[in-house]
Amino acid sequence: MIVLPPEPRRKPFLSCLLVLLAGLGCLPAEVPEAPGLIRLISAEVRDLEADLQRIEAILPTLPEIPPGPKGGTHGFHAASGGNGRAWVMIDLTTVRPIEAIVVIPANIVYGFGESRGYGFPLKFLVEVSDQRDFATSQVVAASKLPSPAGPVPAAIFDTKDLQGRFVKVTATEPWVMAGTNRTYFALGELLVFSRGRNIAPGKPVAASESIEGRPLWSVNYLVDGQSSLGHPVTTDRSATNGYHSVVEDSPDERKWVQLDLGTALPINEVRIFPARPIDWAATDGFGFPERFRVEASDTADFANPVTLLDHTEIPFPNPGDNPLVIPLDQMETRFVRFTATRLWSRDDGQILALAEMQIFSNGENVAEDATVTSHDTLTQGLWNLDYLTDGFDSRSRLENDELGWLRGIVRRHELTANAELLREKLVEKIGSVTSQLIWLASAAGAGLLALVGITVLRSRTLRQQEIDRLRERIAGDLHDEIGSNLGAIALLSEMGDGDDQLVEINRVARETIDSMHDIAWVIRSGHDTLEDLLTRMGEGARAMLTSLDSSLTIVPAEIPRRRISLRFKRNALLFFKEALHNLMRHAEATEAQVHIEIHRNTFSLKITDNGKGFDPNAPELLVGAGLKNMTTRARILNGTMNIESATGTGTTIQLIAKLE
Repeated sequence: MIVLPPEPRRKPFLSCLLVLLAGLGCLPAEVPEAPGLIRLISAEVRDLEADLQRIEAILPTLPEIPPGPKGGTHGFHAASGGNGRAWVMIDLTTVRPIEAIVVIPANIVYGFGESRGYGFPLKFLVEVSDQRDFATSQVVAASKLPSPAGPVPAAIFDTKDLQGRFVKVTATEPWVMAGTNRTYFALGELLVFSRGRNIAPGKPVAASESIEGRPLWSVNYLVDGQSSLGHPVTTDRSATNGYHSVVEDSPDERKWVQLDLGTALPINEVRIFPARPIDWAATDGFGFPERFRVEASDTADFANPVTLLDHTEIPFPNPGDNPLVIPLDQMETRFVRFTATRLWSRDDGQILALAEMQIFSNGENVAEDATVTSHDTLTQGLWNLDYLTDGFDSRSRLENDELGWLRGIVRRHELTANAELLREKLVEKIGSVTSQLIWLASAAGAGLLALVGITVLRSRTLRQQEIDRLRERIAGDLHDEIGSNLGAIALLSEMGDGDDQLVEINRVARETIDSMHDIAWVIRSGHDTLEDLLTRMGEGARAMLTSLDSSLTIVPAEIPRRRISLRFKRNALLFFKEALHNLMRHAEATEAQVHIEIHRNTFSLKITDNGKGFDPNAPELLVGAGLKNMTTRARILNGTMNIESATGTGTTIQLIAKLE
């Protein structure tokens, strides 16, 4: 089984020596730095520090590993656990030179531990062949990739002077769900690089077996251009959002935007990037329409267009933070148009918005010099028609070297794991040397006072370390043992045939998984700031209110950096989740707004919906668990809870509490 990484923990230094060892001082919590005296007498400490400093100097030059799922699809999932060597295969349609093959694990949340690495086989075989039946083949890799630092973000296999048409991945030892004997085989995305470009998107895929659980799982989602890593970007930050249409009242208004290359060129790929506005609540896939088509034409009026992709009848899963990739076979054209036939809904209307469009000809993005026109455009703030080809998505500059970007992500993963091991060794060594110095000082008769002081400080630190370890152990047991069983129940009931009891089991299991995740998150050390709490609330709101027209605002936009107590974190989060659960279960609402405001030491949470409302003084509500729990949590927070509601008028619940 692939071991999942623990979250980073703060590791306090063992103790501070007193007057006798005046050169020592205390270590910082996150990046250990040896006090001068210890560094002077220990060559091993100096070597460990030098190795750690070299890694810390390299990390800022490497791309960040994107957290969490990034697209609207998960990828490929075998129907069984992969026993009997389940396989999946891409047909490149013709023999191609192959530079590298990249396998990206699926990244989902079902309750059995961290989501990245779900279904990723413990051992697998990667082969290339000119023949569909692989009667003869070249083995690229026969790999075993479990890592003590957790599942890899991507596995990259370089090939030398290799050519082939078919690429096949076989699970020779499938992934095992924690705490069970159930096995699964799943992959998020398979990339095949030829002459610097990933040529896998849109190619035919076959498998020994597959769950066709659209819109999340399908054999074709293995090459849909969507993965848990999103798209390649540099560290340069964007000052623009992209293109935004005029806001409409009806989602059925048609909107289009098109690029004029100036002359007909042979094109082999079109990439369309969803927006993720800088000045808007974090929303992957902002403005990306549910129904659309992409066309090419030799004339600006598109009198005789060639359809490149048509999703006007079948809804397209929102790509999140992944581009829509349309591979082409060297067709010549001058104009490319994206037409939305069903617009995306935002708070105040229906829109079309895109961050960037790219068109590749012989490996070069020729859209950078294209003329952009549209049905209409909103020129305001960070939105402008010209921003559709400025080389940025809504957050960062786009990186054209996708394979180099992936190598950087894998390198960061390796170096981060190595740095964590070095920190542990350094803390252990400093503690060992410090203990020796303490012993020498006491043996030399430094005095009872110094010895007592050192003992007290060391005992306090060890006691805190033990508390941290206990919190991690409890959270890990909840997450891995209980979570894995609940996740299995949820997954198995989801694969049922729609029986009402299975549906109810699935609902209860998922709600319990969600509650267990919250409790484990609260217990786990390392999430003790106000920013951590508000980020968790934002994630919970987006996950629970997906079926509603909802919004989340946080004031101020820059959250103050301050620590909060475990009691405040636990009760504020559980109050928030209880309120959202009540809204989704009972309100029958279509709209909901969440407003969180921090003013000095005051924390204000307001949740408003347009549901059926209720009488807050009804006897059955006064004895019910939901409002009673919320009232209790408000009292624990030394705060107040106000409810404004009546039958048929919607509901507003507000919590006002003092930050601890």
